[in-house]
Amino acid sequence: MDFVPGMLKLSYDYENEEGVSWVTLEFDGAIASQFIPDISVTERMLSAYSRVCECLNSEWIADLTLEAQKHGATFPNDRRHLFVYFDHAGCIEVLASNVKIEE
Repeated sequence: MDFVPGMLKLSYDYENEEGVSWVTLEFDGAIASQFIPDISVTERMLSAYSRVCECLNSEWIADLTLEAQKHGATFPNDRRHLFVYFDHAGCIEVLASNVKIEE
């Protein structure tokens, strides 16, 4: 995983009929990320098994927006709460404006 201000890039492998393939997820406008270990994932996170999902009405975004307001700042309103679950590993959650998927 590579994380530089404004972008997070995550690559992972998976098996298919041709053997092992790689996928790269590139999160543009990334401003926050967190990893939830497999033993702590929720039902919602399991729905993102090997695919990118979006959490609508995100409490994480609401909390960060409130904290920004307390400090007289504006939280970017184009950020989305995106997440992917990896079997037996956990869930990566990212606040970003968009995600590109490269196989």
